[in-house]
Amino acid sequence: MWTAAEAVMEEPLPIETIINAAVVYYPALLVMIGLAVFFMGFKPKLLGLAWLYLGYSFLVLYLGELLDIPEEMAAITPFGHIPQLPIEEMNYSVLVILTAIALLLVIFGIRGYQQRDIE
Repeated sequence: MWTAAEAVMEEPLPIETIINAAVVYYPALLVMIGLAVFFMGFKPKLLGLAWLYLGYSFLVLYLGELLDIPEEMAAITPFGHIPQLPIEEMNYSVLVILTAIALLLVIFGIRGYQQRDIE
């Protein structure tokens, strides 16, 4: 993306801005991974719900405007809370909260996995 902008824009965005705009999605990805670990630990048969939730997130966030889906529907997903850099300002509290949620999901998922009776 940066290379294309460099080629066609008079004043392209700095590469740091592009990298920050991509890295800011990492906590939301961690929440999705944490959700999968949680389901795997407690109810492996429900693991498909994590994929369903990921599909819902994609549908609402990327096709939401095209399908006239209300913005409140995007707030249900972790990706709906990510600041849209460089348009919006960075909101570190949201990223910390998402990371904490992901960490809790992983911890509970690992505990659930350890307590399962696997033969």
